[in-house]
Amino acid sequence: MLLFEGEPLLFTLFGLSVLSLLIGGCMWGVGTDTNDHPRYVAGISVFFFGTGCCVCFIIVFVYKHIKKMRIRKRDLAEVVRLQNEFAENEGFVEEQEDD
Repeated sequence: MLLFEGEPLLFTLFGLSVLSLLIGGCMWGVGTDTNDHPRYVAGISVFFFGTGCCVCFIIVFVYKHIKKMRIRKRDLAEVVRLQNEFAENEGFVEEQEDD
């Protein structure tokens, strides 16, 4: 879960895609080798379900990454704006020593 920064949707999609690809691929192969048509069809179905989960995972991951980058960029622009505003208002006034 830490790998996906606390995002349960990404964690679930990744887990489903890995398990579905693995189980579906094995069922597909065994169904082909033993000429067991129901297992073959079930393996193909589970495998393509895993492929769909993988595609959804990639889409959601990229969307979250782009959203996070936009937030960082906006925050950085806000900090720069505040620094410029502070500098323009002569926020740094040196203390004058009275001799």
